[in-house]
Amino acid sequence: MPYVEKFFSHEVLLQPIPEPPRLQEIEGLKPDSTRRRTTTVPRLILKPLKDEIGDDVDWLSIVTTHLYRTDIPRYQPSVNYCIEGAIPRIDYFCDVVVQPVLDLLYSLRFSASWPPITYSKSTSNDYSSVIIHKPRMDAMVATKRKANLSLPLPVVMLLTPAMLHGIVTSDPHYVARITDILEPIWESDPDTYVLGCDFQNVLTLRLQHESNVREVICSYAPIPDLVPVRVILASFLITPIVGIRYIAWKLPNDDDSNMGIGPLLPPELTTLLPDNVIFARYCRHSDFDYPLIALSEEHWAQFSRWKTHMVESVASQSVSDGDILLGTTDGFTQANPLLQLFYPAILPPKSTMQTFESCHRTDPLQEFPPQLTQSSLFTVRVLRELTQSQDVTGPRPCCTYVCRLLTIDNRPLTNPAPFLCLKLYDDRFLQFQPFQKWQTAEDLVRNEIAVYQKLDFMQGSLLPYFYGAHLVSQSIH
Repeated sequence: MPYVEKFFSHEVLLQPIPEPPRLQEIEGLKPDSTRRRTTTVPRLILKPLKDEIGDDVDWLSIVTTHLYRTDIPRYQPSVNYCIEGAIPRIDYFCDVVVQPVLDLLYSLRFSASWPPITYSKSTSNDYSSVIIHKPRMDAMVATKRKANLSLPLPVVMLLTPAMLHGIVTSDPHYVARITDILEPIWESDPDTYVLGCDFQNVLTLRLQHESNVREVICSYAPIPDLVPVRVILASFLITPIVGIRYIAWKLPNDDDSNMGIGPLLPPELTTLLPDNVIFARYCRHSDFDYPLIALSEEHWAQFSRWKTHMVESVASQSVSDGDILLGTTDGFTQANPLLQLFYPAILPPKSTMQTFESCHRTDPLQEFPPQLTQSSLFTVRVLRELTQSQDVTGPRPCCTYVCRLLTIDNRPLTNPAPFLCLKLYDDRFLQFQPFQKWQTAEDLVRNEIAVYQKLDFMQGSLLPYFYGAHLVSQSIH
């Protein structure tokens, strides 16, 4: 199987939202015309949105950031946004928010026997709603843990700006109206979360159980686009569907849970190829589909034979002194998703920063225009190896060399270039055992890039300058 780009599942949620040409406006009901069937209007308790969704979003991050598949869908809008006329707001919302989230979760399902998660939508004169349905019980896969079917799935509502503003300001007319709408839902399951949106703000509502007084916890915040709504919806869905074992997951050092492995691949990608074909075509871990080799003893045995063949038959020292390597600038970052830093680095005390500045060195490459980071191609000559290509456990997955820059964008450097450090990653020689955390060379490079990005204030002092992650061709002797 040729190399297929893989990307982390959480990136599906962060893809840009397409802008439609025009949406149908909702007139909405005026405050004095809202129907008030509720005799007792509940008291609204406002809380910061981050306090309400923080744990759910953190859990979503834990579950999804370590899961990736070759077949996770990239967002493809189903609505033709070039047609004339206005598009119903609920259709646009389901197309750019609801469906991408459900497609992602379907791609991460534990077994191919699980059906997709479905939803239904309805529209009134002052709101639209989306009801998400649990998978059928007859599709449940037997697991060691008892399935938790008590957790409700969230209800999503599109509100008019006037209605959303009236709710968050505790306007009794709008509070009574939303209570009328949600009363049947909360009577059926009082734990149901409600996610509201007017395309400019996001709102969450839930019943307060800790009080004898009828109270509703309300949180809201302005949003730049609908991407945050995607993330919140996915975070509200992830706990219930993990509870019913729709998705299985594995946390670090957690031996009592299953790994999130996603659906089985189609038959044409699961056929066991001859060993000689695998040995000739496959050159890295990411050429294999880990869920497949984790589920299939035959594929796992073949992967083990491939590893043995690589260690015994392929030279672990991929380059030699004097070799010239042709590099594609930032080739790695262009072909692979990077880790996203959730929190900025906490700078050390001022005295420590002054120490960094006192030993700061000038960037040695700034004298060579065009700069390497702005180029397309470059060549380097390998001078000598700094690390032994072998250690006590066998060949190393990463070797470090001293090199010298020769050309940038096919232009030879007129002045002698400084010595640089070159690290080459090759996961063919990465030690790997069954039930060990799956790693690839791409994972190792991502981690190193993230470290240099977070500690960029130390580059040139305690850390060397970082000139990016690139792709290099076979050596030219």
